[in-house]
Amino acid sequence: MFLTLATLLTLAAPDFTAKDMHSLKRIADPQISPDGMWVLYQQTSIDLGKSRNTDLFLVSATGGGAPRAITSNPKTDAQGRFSKDGARIAFLSTRDGASQVYVLDLNGGEARQVTPVAGRQQFPLGHRRQAGGDLGRASGLCRCGLRRLH
Repeated sequence: MFLTLATLLTLAAPDFTAKDMHSLKRIADPQISPDGMWVLYQQTSIDLGKSRNTDLFLVSATGGGAPRAITSNPKTDAQGRFSKDGARIAFLSTRDGASQVYVLDLNGGEARQVTPVAGRQQFPLGHRRQAGGDLGRASGLCRCGLRRLH
């Protein structure tokens, strides 16, 4: 006859639906700045049945202050990586159609496209090792031979 607290909470909890799941913002791919002061991450929002968008955010690694959006393009901006000196961020974006590498100076200004690749191309900026390295590694190069960011 005695109901446990877990049973009572289960009875009182509303159903968590697929629509609820899609309304959650998804945070992924955290990257620590070279000086250890900042965390860069991507956040994906889904407007069910309409659109999906991923942007990049910076937040203090010490926990002070609100996250700051560093991209806000309606197309995907993802897989951000800090330059060795921490002054710039390279990332992939589909803002001009095909996925391209962009660089953003953290002191201000607009992101600039640094790859002139036509059509669909994959530029790994993650931790996978592939021919030519990637922008997240010490080489500072992607498969397309992009120059160093530092």
